[in-house]
Amino acid sequence: MDNSKSKVTFFVILYIITIVCAVLGGWALYNIIAINKPWTLTTTYIDRLTYSREEEQPSVLKVKINSNENNNGQHLYEMQFNSYTDTEGKGIKGFGIQCVGDYVVVNSTQINSNFMLVTLPMLQNKFGPGHLYNNTYVFGDFYLYCTADNGTSYYKLPDEKTDDYLLIDIGGKFYRLTLNEYTYQTDSSILFFNKKVTKTAKYTWFDVFAAVMPSANTDSLKEEYKGYPLDFFDLADYLKIEYQDESGKYWDLEPTTENKNLFSIPVEYTKDGATECKDSMFNIVGYSTTWSLNNDQEVQDFWQAETDHKLTQKNLNYIYYDSYGKKFLTIDAAFSNYLKTVGKINIVIDMNALSNPVAGIDLQYFDFDIDSFVINNVPENFEMLNQDKCSVEITLNRRA
Repeated sequence: MDNSKSKVTFFVILYIITIVCAVLGGWALYNIIAINKPWTLTTTYIDRLTYSREEEQPSVLKVKINSNENNNGQHLYEMQFNSYTDTEGKGIKGFGIQCVGDYVVVNSTQINSNFMLVTLPMLQNKFGPGHLYNNTYVFGDFYLYCTADNGTSYYKLPDEKTDDYLLIDIGGKFYRLTLNEYTYQTDSSILFFNKKVTKTAKYTWFDVFAAVMPSANTDSLKEEYKGYPLDFFDLADYLKIEYQDESGKYWDLEPTTENKNLFSIPVEYTKDGATECKDSMFNIVGYSTTWSLNNDQEVQDFWQAETDHKLTQKNLNYIYYDSYGKKFLTIDAAFSNYLKTVGKINIVIDMNALSNPVAGIDLQYFDFDIDSFVINNVPENFEMLNQDKCSVEITLNRRA
């Protein structure tokens, strides 16, 4: 009798445990499927290029505005972007956007259908035809500049030579700020049927300019100070951060619910208008180094002020190839792409001045515009890899 009761009690308990497990298991499954995952936030604060060997570490972004509220000159709106020239922080390059006078920058994919019929013709009537970069319409008197010497001198930058990324460092590691892609819908007609199609495009530096400049121009601090920061300015919509792995490749950061890329952007502001080139952060206005609002002197063409660009062994990197068992001189792809924007380059390499012995030079990325290429004090058995990539014939001066 007792054994029968024990068996009944055992099966009842087993049944209850089974029911409880089923309920808990079902709740766990429901929790995974139906309840939202925890909200995660990635916040990155971006300020300066801290690997700079200059006394002043340059800001990744900075702004200068001559608002001409005093009606004594010309409106001038300028934004500068700074980046490393390579993935080791050896040098700093910069490029900038300058607008002389009023402007309008608008991304056409974010405007309703009346934009093309009403707003666009009105803007074209006021500013002229304007320019279209990807889907971004740019109206106004815009100029692009670049520098390879941390702002000592600036030169004309053709539109098509502008990189879509900046190389920066955060906490001792290198990252890449890349212009974001975005999706949008547009109408597509097939025979007599219209349908919506989804397309992908990439933001431009003009979109970043248009996002930052209004805030810089309306900040309440400008009433009290000539210089002030735009702290915690979020540009995550326009710029994404990619990390560099050990091989030098860049990858997207781990996805989170929300990203915030907060910039500290120094602003130099004056109510005066620009009257001379020195009023510009680039020391050039409208591609002229002699621009002046107050006289009629002949404008010197910008290119007449351009200086020769020289590359030496100090600008090169060392790379070890397992297949050769030797070190070679080289430059990386990022620096090479930048050199394609600055005009002709004169290269003079002194092998006696190298800090490390090498077996030769890899010319894989020497495909930019080279005016002359000389290597002095070349040792015996000096190897030149990928010579077909180099745009000129190299002069080799052997060691005595």
